[in-house]
Amino acid sequence: MSADVVRLPTAARRQVQQPRGLARPYREANPWPGEHKLPARRDAERAVRHLTAAEIIVQAMLESLPADARKAVADRVMRLDFLSEQDAARRAALIVARVGR
Repeated sequence: MSADVVRLPTAARRQVQQPRGLARPYREANPWPGEHKLPARRDAERAVRHLTAAEIIVQAMLESLPADARKAVADRVMRLDFLSEQDAARRAALIVARVGR
């Protein structure tokens, strides 16, 4: 089998070594501008960024309800949102829609 292998005249004399340790000096010279967060934590922070404390509590309470009770609450809130032009009704409808997912 070794007779079938022919060394090419253009082949390197030895395997070229790759430079090591280039990433560490680069990382030290260019630190990450933000704090590292797990994706689940980033998503949770993004979800509650514009909510008040009361809205977060209501959302948690809605999530703990059984599915049929949650649907009844959602129907009532959506009806109020449809009949009302107030911003609070819209925010309540958004919370209910988010919990319903």
